[in-house]
Amino acid sequence: YFEEAGITPISMKQLYDHWFNNAPIPEKPIVLTFDDGYRSMYTTVYPLLKERGWSGTFYCITAGRWSDNFVTADMIAEMAAGGMEIGSHTDNHVELDALSETKRSSELTKSKSILETITGQKITALCYPAGKYNSETETATADAGYLSAVTTRSGIASKSQGMFALRRIRVSKDCGAAWIKSTLGALGY
Repeated sequence: YFEEAGITPISMKQLYDHWFNNAPIPEKPIVLTFDDGYRSMYTTVYPLLKERGWSGTFYCITAGRWSDNFVTADMIAEMAAGGMEIGSHTDNHVELDALSETKRSSELTKSKSILETITGQKITALCYPAGKYNSETETATADAGYLSAVTTRSGIASKSQGMFALRRIRVSKDCGAAWIKSTLGALGY
């Protein structure tokens, strides 16, 4: 459907560069984001995107997640080297709005540092765990060096929302191709 409709996946970084640096993007861009760091990101999603020459943004949790259900450091490094954007989903996947300033800062900076070491790239995108955030969280996210953060609030992301409160359209495993086509079609895609 994406190919037929002329939809081209881009990364959050590409969207940021378009909004703030006038970098060109395709006529019908879409940012595909994937949360948590489940192993299927590497075994299923990454090969499909790479085969088509598309990008995706993968938000990974870093603490204790190197089990059989989650991507390994080597997998993250390979995806980053293969053109995928790696973003943070914090260290422990805790709700940032409920933490002290010190713990919130640690969650944001520790995961960012770990992922930068793994990928050799600057990590600039964040996904709030459970979509929980507040003004203090937005400030801490900016202070930690991120350029964008996505929420679980439904809708199309726009620059006017602010770079640390971007909306997304949630697609769960139950949605199916017809739902995706109908939803994007209603948006002019």
